[in-house]
Amino acid sequence: MKHLLNSKLPVKTYDFMGQKNSVEIRKLSAQEVLDFQTYVKSVVPQDDKETQTADSGFAIQFYLIKKTVKGAEDISDEELKTFPLEDLSRLTEEILKFSGLDTSKVEGNDSAKKK
Repeated sequence: MKHLLNSKLPVKTYDFMGQKNSVEIRKLSAQEVLDFQTYVKSVVPQDDKETQTADSGFAIQFYLIKKTVKGAEDISDEELKTFPLEDLSRLTEEILKFSGLDTSKVEGNDSAKKK
């Protein structure tokens, strides 16, 4: 496994805004996932984690896009705001899934449903 330490992280293409294979997404490393989690904690209000402003949601999406999408590191937040919100959200979801952070697979307590 040590021989893989200097390998490039996996990438995949994604159809952004309906354009076939228009962007390239890089998988996050374990350290980058930890850094992302730290960043999210710094952006989301600590007193009420359920409360998230639109600005903090955009900040989280833009952080993730800039870290993983080839060529996006040089795009300003203002430029990212010109893309459709739905397409940015789908791209962010795809990045999270590709990096092993698929929030749709998080299982909660189903005991209330089993009555």
